[in-house]
Amino acid sequence: MSEPVDILLLGFGAVGVVYSYLLEKSGKARVTAVARGNFDLISKNGIRIDSDKFTPKIIEGYKPHRLVRSVEEAADTAYTFVIITTKSLPDILPTEAMLEPIIKAGKSKTFVLIQNGLGIEEGIYAATRAIDATILTSVCYISTNLVGNRDEVRFENTERLEIGVYHPPSEGRTLDTPLPKPTDVQTAALNQFAEIVKAGEGGIKLEEDMELVRFKKVVWNCCWASLACLVRAPLIDFLPALEFVGPSVLEFCNEVEAIGRAASLPLPPNFGKVIYQGTIDFRTKVGGKHKPSALVDLETGRPIEIEVTIGSILRMGRRVGRTDEQMTILRLVYGLMRVIQKVQVDGYAD
Repeated sequence: MSEPVDILLLGFGAVGVVYSYLLEKSGKARVTAVARGNFDLISKNGIRIDSDKFTPKIIEGYKPHRLVRSVEEAADTAYTFVIITTKSLPDILPTEAMLEPIIKAGKSKTFVLIQNGLGIEEGIYAATRAIDATILTSVCYISTNLVGNRDEVRFENTERLEIGVYHPPSEGRTLDTPLPKPTDVQTAALNQFAEIVKAGEGGIKLEEDMELVRFKKVVWNCCWASLACLVRAPLIDFLPALEFVGPSVLEFCNEVEAIGRAASLPLPPNFGKVIYQGTIDFRTKVGGKHKPSALVDLETGRPIEIEVTIGSILRMGRRVGRTDEQMTILRLVYGLMRVIQKVQVDGYAD
């Protein structure tokens, strides 16, 4: 059996804990986790994982192979992969700024983004051109939250990565534009990472058109997660009020779909309706009080991913010629979320 590879994980929240455990469970990786806000708590007692996916269901006191307080401390080792599971907050703390010690020291050539948002790769792609790094970008479908004193992870059985090699979007994309082809090095990195995830019983799907994949995911965050924040309620609480709010939520989803079509993304038919109805059907079937991560951030006084979800869609709409009148709900929601973000950032800074 080959020696496990070293992986650096930045962001030891609910998503980071699940993937750290999953990767180490594979037997193919050992994780160094940067625990910026909960180092003392985790280093002393570990973290409890209550899972519907893993066996055993309750994992007491989990700690990764190594736990460090900062990226600077982690820069003493070379890593096969650097995984980022932090919030994507380019308006507050860009990913490339957090990883500067690793990038400058050349401690890795492959960076894996497990983050929400559209266009989140641009900063780290630019920052790593000098070392010719591979950027693997992914969207994550997962139901997990930190609970208790942020010392327990509640993890439902929903977990899947859709991942591919990042290529800067081509200007003037059309439906007939050929997709860029990854190099052999990029393909090897993608396949190696997928092998580790699968060995840890994780769900993973390799994708070629990550701009499309990211757009499809960000529509959900843009439309549903933002509304959950505005009413401060989990999505299941929307169900009794659908008679009143449903038509406007559907209109919001359709408004965002129209932006993707204007950008020549090959979206499925009736995509806005699928996003709308799929969420309703899922929560009706599954139940539960799961909260979107944006709502958890709001409730815990943390900055929210505004610019890479709602803001990025609005800016895309303007680039492809959508008028303000064609983005009425999007503009309203973005404006209201910016008000909330200012309160969050001002309070977080205090």
